[in-house]
Amino acid sequence: MESNSASQSIPQEPQPTFLTKAYITALADVRILIGAAAVVLPLPAASLFGLPIASASRGIGQFYGARELVLGGLLYTSYTSYMKLTKQDGIPLKATRDTANATIVERKDALKNVLWACLAVDAIDLGCIAVNAFRGEMGLRALYVGGGAGVAGVVFAASALRAL
Repeated sequence: MESNSASQSIPQEPQPTFLTKAYITALADVRILIGAAAVVLPLPAASLFGLPIASASRGIGQFYGARELVLGGLLYTSYTSYMKLTKQDGIPLKATRDTANATIVERKDALKNVLWACLAVDAIDLGCIAVNAFRGEMGLRALYVGGGAGVAGVVFAASALRAL
């Protein structure tokens, strides 16, 4: 008679699709690049979005940059950690023990948590953009670039969450 554990097979964790990988990678890369630019060069980074920031308030741009840099870094590390655990030399690993499967699930949950944080930040940014646009306190360029980036961030994060 075979043991119960040998006859049971743990289902293999499905691999993210190419599009999901592209969304997550794009979200992480853009956040890291924009964040680093805003920390190092806050005034040119603000002008990229059409935001008139005086030299005296460059710290505000750097605060924004730090937030984006940290979110991008967290997303990148969570994603690579999850992908390393689910793949070995390009071949998906099959979970053979409960502990291995639990670790995969934990890393997937960590990745989802970071994606939810990115989605929340972008949704709040969109709300702030809408309020400022309604008040007439935001230029068209800032509205289009900032709003477009926020919408893209929400769509990418939501798509990746749905696929995971």
